[in-house]
Amino acid sequence: MAGESREYLWFLSREKTMPEEVKTAYMDKAAALGFDTLQLIWVQQTPDAPAQ
Repeated sequence: MAGESREYLWFLSREKTMPEEVKTAYMDKAAALGFDTLQLIWVQQTPDAPAQ
């Protein structure tokens, strides 16, 4: 998902982690489209809280 100005870019996943080969493919595509992938911030996802 990206903003019109190429200032915003998100990689979305249904899972808490993304396979490295998928992440690499997305990064390559984003760079080819002109995004500065060195500016990406990777958020560490935490496990789900146990159901109560």
